[in-house]
Amino acid sequence: MTIGFRARNSGGAIQIDQTYRNLALRSKGAVAANTPWLTTWRTASITVAANSPVLAWRCNNPCAMVSAARSGSSITYTFMVAATSGTIEWWLFDEPIYGGVTGSIGLRIRNPASGVVVFDSRQKYMRIVGSLNGSLANDFPSGAFQYPGSPAIVSGNSAYVYTSQVIGAPGGPPPYPWLDFVTYPMATVFGQQVTWGSQLSPATDHPASQTFNNPSRQDAYNYLVIDVANF
Repeated sequence: MTIGFRARNSGGAIQIDQTYRNLALRSKGAVAANTPWLTTWRTASITVAANSPVLAWRCNNPCAMVSAARSGSSITYTFMVAATSGTIEWWLFDEPIYGGVTGSIGLRIRNPASGVVVFDSRQKYMRIVGSLNGSLANDFPSGAFQYPGSPAIVSGNSAYVYTSQVIGAPGGPPPYPWLDFVTYPMATVFGQQVTWGSQLSPATDHPASQTFNNPSRQDAYNYLVIDVANF
């Protein structure tokens, strides 16, 4: 006879057993977006220790996570805010062995084959409450959506459309002056509502002497929405 532990929800589905796997809260914080970018937008970056991380974030101004770069055991995340200010709250989830615990009394479940702790009731685990995916080739994500608890965004692909175009008068010898701008899908989180939309950056003028950048784009986007209430 096999002996083990199983926790089921009200529908009878197994929620936790000795093979349970999830990511637990490792760290959290907030960062002010106060680095100017193209006059009216702001950027912010955080660098965190991470092994197999998932970063959730939210901001009450239109915001996008535009890059994630690993260096050794650390990752630097960079955010773009389509406003002159904004505070990004963030929560880093990682393998449970890196997560923090609260209190000295709780329930721990181990995998009997490996002895590894697969669940510890003193940790705070990631709770997924929604998702959004698509392609900018069809349209930018848009609309307002309600979620339970306190929603935060997990970014998958960093979608964008980078546009550059010549503005010199025709007839003269090349090169010509040119300008560029970028459009990001961004999310604004306020209470239990997440509002999606496209944000067009201010344009930058470039002299004819500066090398022309070709347009580029990353169409695929995917996001998770998680509940960080009481985290």
